[in-house]
Amino acid sequence: MSNMLISFDKVIAIQNCGSSGTLLIQSLLDNHPQILSLPALHGQQLLIFWENHDKLDATHLLQAFLQDHQYWFHPENRHDEYGLLQMGSNMNEQVHVDQELFSTYLSSMWNDLTQLTRKDFIISIYLAYNQALNRTIDSSSWILYPIHSLPKKYALQLTSDFSKVYFLHMIREPIQNMGSTAKHINRYGHWINLYLLSCVISQMLHDIAIHAGCYQVHGMYPYVNDVIDGNMQCRAIRLEDLHKNSAMSLSAICKWLNLSWSDTLLESSFDGKLWHNRRESVRQLGVGTKTLAQKHNDIFMSFDKFRLNFISNFFGLAFNYQKKFTIFKKIGLVAIFPLLFLPFKMELLISRYQKQIKQLRETNNPEIRKILGRLGKSLNYHFPASKIVDVLTILIYNLVAYMSCRKLLFLAWKKSLVSRQENFVKLL
Repeated sequence: MSNMLISFDKVIAIQNCGSSGTLLIQSLLDNHPQILSLPALHGQQLLIFWENHDKLDATHLLQAFLQDHQYWFHPENRHDEYGLLQMGSNMNEQVHVDQELFSTYLSSMWNDLTQLTRKDFIISIYLAYNQALNRTIDSSSWILYPIHSLPKKYALQLTSDFSKVYFLHMIREPIQNMGSTAKHINRYGHWINLYLLSCVISQMLHDIAIHAGCYQVHGMYPYVNDVIDGNMQCRAIRLEDLHKNSAMSLSAICKWLNLSWSDTLLESSFDGKLWHNRRESVRQLGVGTKTLAQKHNDIFMSFDKFRLNFISNFFGLAFNYQKKFTIFKKIGLVAIFPLLFLPFKMELLISRYQKQIKQLRETNNPEIRKILGRLGKSLNYHFPASKIVDVLTILIYNLVAYMSCRKLLFLAWKKSLVSRQENFVKLL
């Protein structure tokens, strides 16, 4: 069994740029006979898990893994963010694997090894999962790793462990992307205290994900540079091309990875079960134009889109969504500068501020005010807890965040004005 681990030495790492269709491309590749995958983002945290548990012996490592990944075996115990509980043609199936079978296959591989390395750990998890599903495994397969905005050090771990690592970035038209990203962040309570527009502008136009930890996520920029021997490459495809010209886009990926064509590429699935997109997104099977037709009018006004189109020109130019500004467009860009001081619709979502106040009130915990910075601590120290103090805290906090967000908008405006040459990931 340990000999089987040696044959797997290629990784295709899927990278997102905001809300750009990474799960879609994974679902299309999921059932290809030369792709070894895990559903959705199941595999994303494997490198982090190893980092935190690599000193354990095999027995305790397995125990820790099973404990931390119970949702692999009992998915109903976890919030269904990715639509994995609504699988199949009737949306009444779930993504899961038998825990006993998985453990048996995994233990068998680990027991054959004198030393378990990080690479062995990753490969064995993928193999055990797919063996437990009784899938046919091709030893020439690529391991599909959903790197999905992990810090660069984890990308370097992959390139250190595997002889061939390709990074496939998913790119999306910036206004559509910002709308979907804003809805995604706004949906979850653990991000409620973050300033929504700052999160969106920072990730989409500055490659920094505030909601993920304020580090560079390498969505629009490559994790690594191409190497001469071709064993390390970063390329991108546009979500719009995948939806409108799916066969052409998927054929390009096959050519890049040296995969044979399979009709399974036109079927969206995880674990071989049909997948209908994330719960918060437009529900559809695989490729189609419904996703591209979204207007996001609940997040944007036309005036917002007008301004964002101007300041995102550098991004649109890099990925063929926009043309280079003419002199008249440059004049227009200069003219909209003062308009960036005016609020955007997503900055006027009263329901978001009400949730912030409610959270502050319901916790009855002074520590929550520390999230709001020095202001929150100061108000909590000088005044007893009250609704007025909470409202004042949230109001001033968001006014400060409003002004800080202008800096992000102005920096994006400057990028489009100057049009500096940047090392964007290349389109496939």
